[in-house]
Amino acid sequence: MLIVDTSIGKADAARLAEGDYLKPELASGGILSRPVSIDSREPFPEQEAEILAVVDQVRKAYAAERRR
Repeated sequence: MLIVDTSIGKADAARLAEGDYLKPELASGGILSRPVSIDSREPFPEQEAEILAVVDQVRKAYAAERRR
C-alpha cells in the first residue's frame, strides 16, 4: 500500500486527500495506483474469531486480577 502525500502536488487532480491509501498494480505501461477504501474492509471470520478470543482472554485476566 502507498499513502498519499499531498505536498507532492498532483493529488488535487486525482481527487486524493492526505492519508488516502493506494494499491499499486502492474500494468502494461507501468504501475497503476488505485485508491483503496480501508473503512469498508471487514475482517475475515478467522480474524474475527482470533480477535474475540484475545478480548475474552484479556477480560478474564482482568477479572481475576480484580478479585484479588
